[in-house]
Amino acid sequence: MFISNDNFITLRLLDRLIARLRKLRSEIIKLDTFRFYTSSLLIIYEGNSSEIDIENLTDAQLDSLLDVRIIDFAHFTIAKTNKNSILNDGGKTDPTMDYDYGFVFGLDNLIKILTLFAQEEKQQQ
Repeated sequence: MFISNDNFITLRLLDRLIARLRKLRSEIIKLDTFRFYTSSLLIIYEGNSSEIDIENLTDAQLDSLLDVRIIDFAHFTIAKTNKNSILNDGGKTDPTMDYDYGFVFGLDNLIKILTLFAQEEKQQQ
């Protein structure tokens, strides 16, 4: 319902949102000690498309219509990991110690849901 209202659904914007979420995921995986406990994603997009010709915008212009932010850092923490032991133990260390597995798990699910939604919309066209 958030992405689709009677006068909005555009697959180009949805595809850009999915690309932004994938980029965020790749950046989170690089953060080997940060944990974003109880944080949230804020997704903002310009929903009044009646005055904007979204289909003819450049990717940069389209990106200016949406934003994805991590918010609610009240329980953000830095994990106490020993990266050397993670790299030198032959892969036996719990993979959740490399990056914030829970946050990435949530991003993966959101990306999957939005991708399925986009595929359904493409089939209906």
